[in-house]
Amino acid sequence: MTETAAPLKTKCSAAPVSVSRDLTLLLSASVAEDGTDFVATDGCGAQGKNWDVERAFADAVEKVDGLPDGFRFHDLRRYFASVLIAGECE
Repeated sequence: MTETAAPLKTKCSAAPVSVSRDLTLLLSASVAEDGTDFVATDGCGAQGKNWDVERAFADAVEKVDGLPDGFRFHDLRRYFASVLIAGECE
């Protein structure tokens, strides 16, 4: 796998992130299928662009009931940051 492009800002940035076994298997299969280190690709093996992820996210949001109007990909970042903070990472 590729290394982090820049040094992490804090020690908490290196904290492990728990993901489900199902997600781990999906991500592993995706990387193996494309033969790259990228989870999001353009379909040809090159790294996916921001708008590719945003477009896929917008399509997925339409299929999920109960999300607030205007829910964006960036909202996941805020949610996950709150989860990490609640975990009292020092």
